[in-house]
Amino acid sequence: MNFTTTTPTEIHQAALNAALAAKQQREESLRKVAESKEDVSANDSAVAQMDVLRKALGSCANRAMLFSTPLYCINEAFSANSFPNDAEWVERGGLSVHDKVLDIGCGDGRAILRAAELGASAVGYEINEERAKEAVTNITACSPEIQARVMVHALNCVEVIDTQLADGVTFVFLYLTPRGLKKCLKYFRANKSVLRVVSYVNPFRELAKDGGGAVSCRKIWCESNDPKERAMGVKFPIFCYKFGGEKVEEEEEEEEKEVAPLSTPTPTTKDL
Repeated sequence: MNFTTTTPTEIHQAALNAALAAKQQREESLRKVAESKEDVSANDSAVAQMDVLRKALGSCANRAMLFSTPLYCINEAFSANSFPNDAEWVERGGLSVHDKVLDIGCGDGRAILRAAELGASAVGYEINEERAKEAVTNITACSPEIQARVMVHALNCVEVIDTQLADGVTFVFLYLTPRGLKKCLKYFRANKSVLRVVSYVNPFRELAKDGGGAVSCRKIWCESNDPKERAMGVKFPIFCYKFGGEKVEEEEEEEEKEVAPLSTPTPTTKDL
């Protein structure tokens, strides 16, 4: 008897193809309804109504303003300082060729490109079509070596997050609303291998409520490299979580405890 072994990559590719096909079908239904086509079906109308409801409930991403995560925050997230109690991470000097990065809400692609520069492979998901196109443009401007390590999908990552994580992801970078983080949390907790997750600006509120279980957390305030912004006190927090590892007491950099977090980051000209 012959047995066919399906790899995690093949499983994820099948899930990704199905999600992209479903997205294309939704877009076609919306187009028909918008243009009042004669062949609009009851299903097309239902899809359009669901799209209105989805927008009314709000997105999982921070879309009030479209600006990118400052590069200095990304560099800090990928540095050895983000997980100082993780011996393996520190020994490697942070992100390295051993890692595969998943960026949820990748925007213009700067985080996955930085990951590739450090030798890691990376995949980004972006629900905003224009931003996804911007990321693709930035990727194509890079060297063939960098291009070979990165990939972008104009899709809501939650639709395929389980199979994507199973396909070798070791590090997740994301900037989502608390609602979006909540949707992702159960998949991070269910991940079978060690997974390092860094959330920009917003923490996982559910972990604070239940004590975090076996999940370690480190909060770091990232300061701007720009002298003028430093003088203004511009800084943003990142929250570093390690899922699947030993429990470590939650910690915060002592020197930054007195600084109150900013509810909405203020983009600079270079981040627009």
